[in-house]
Amino acid sequence: PSFLILYRKRAYHKSNKYIFRWGLVYSGYRADRWYWELVVVVRKLMVICVANFMYENTLQLHVVILALMFSFATHTVFLPFDVGDLENGGQLLHRLERNSMLVILLLMWSANVFVIGKEQVHRDIKGYQNTSTFLVIMVFLSNLVFMVRL
Repeated sequence: PSFLILYRKRAYHKSNKYIFRWGLVYSGYRADRWYWELVVVVRKLMVICVANFMYENTLQLHVVILALMFSFATHTVFLPFDVGDLENGGQLLHRLERNSMLVILLLMWSANVFVIGKEQVHRDIKGYQNTSTFLVIMVFLSNLVFMVRL
């Protein structure tokens, strides 16, 4: 419903009354990317649907990684935030969204290594433990750096 309201009233996006009422949905985006919140919602719904309706762990991880890579690519190509608008934090919003997707991609890739590696534990237990410890530390550090850089 909010997308339809934004689409119908797109001529009024600059008015104070409209910004006060609906600005939270689109205010950080470039004027020609007012619809980008819909793209974000579709990405989140896709991850939710994969988590609920796909039962195999490995397939879930691969589909989510594919969706995140596609989202990262579309974010990089379309640049929904005005990166030249330093006063309103366009550059900050862009970096925040980009870095959050990179951290989530690292987390999903690490989960994929754990799921696939669990099947091969009996072959090389020491190598798997070293790899898993390294990945846990990397995921923790990437999340920590992301939070500190906010």
